[in-house]
Amino acid sequence: MLAAVDTVESAATDDPEKDPRMGDFLQEARHLVDTRRAAAAVNMCDKVVAAYKANYGNRREKVFCARAGPASLGTLLSAATKNQNAIVLSSTWADAYFIKAYALQELGRLSEAKASVQKAIALAPFESHYLCEARPDLCARKELIERERTV
Repeated sequence: MLAAVDTVESAATDDPEKDPRMGDFLQEARHLVDTRRAAAAVNMCDKVVAAYKANYGNRREKVFCARAGPASLGTLLSAATKNQNAIVLSSTWADAYFIKAYALQELGRLSEAKASVQKAIALAPFESHYLCEARPDLCARKELIERERTV
């Protein structure tokens, strides 16, 4: 009976959504990028991506990520209009791709960085900071407004 309990607990911790280490890995990856250790940051992000792919990569439903309720709702409504079944996870998986993109950019691997941002956008299509990174022209007006506020 004890073995069954251990298996259930182990299976529960296999879900990266329930694993607090995923957030720790991303914080460490951000720190590594900030301290110019981009290759190590890529490896850290890859751990997060691999965990999510292993758990959610073969789902029948379309898997999305979102930071907050409005983005989750928008994502689910968009999927419903396309007759897609969908689930929304935290932003962790998409954030891993986004941070990885910065690290890849630091390493001069620009095409891989762009592909990584596109993966973040595919997971979290309503997250504006991913969109701004991919299309800075879309955010130029927003930045101008922010600068005018601080003057």
